[in-house]
Amino acid sequence: MKIRMLGLCIFAAALCACSTLGRVGVMALYNNPGFKVGKYKEIGLADPKTGKVPQVEGSTCRCIWFGLIPSGDSDVSQALVKSLEKSRDADALVDVTVKTSLYHYVFPYSVLTISCVTVKGTPVQFWE
Repeated sequence: MKIRMLGLCIFAAALCACSTLGRVGVMALYNNPGFKVGKYKEIGLADPKTGKVPQVEGSTCRCIWFGLIPSGDSDVSQALVKSLEKSRDADALVDVTVKTSLYHYVFPYSVLTISCVTVKGTPVQFWE
């Protein structure tokens, strides 16, 4: 029993994590200077029971080895691009949730740190 508790304590000390969650009204990429936000329609097939269009999700992660060697990209705009790619002709997302997560393995030595960003929202297309 003592060995099991010791193993659990070592595991808890080896893995530390935290997450934050935020909500945003509208997220769109700024890659078109003539882009105007106006009326929009939701894109996708609505669920017959709820009448709502399913949300799309995209995420990106970055790994940092030994606190020195980065790989990947955990940028919100990249997560937005990945989520918009899942819905054809989408200009933006509405009712957006942004989640950021940070994981440390073998704390406090930072052998591996992983930072992830996830963007989830309803795809829309603007029209005038």
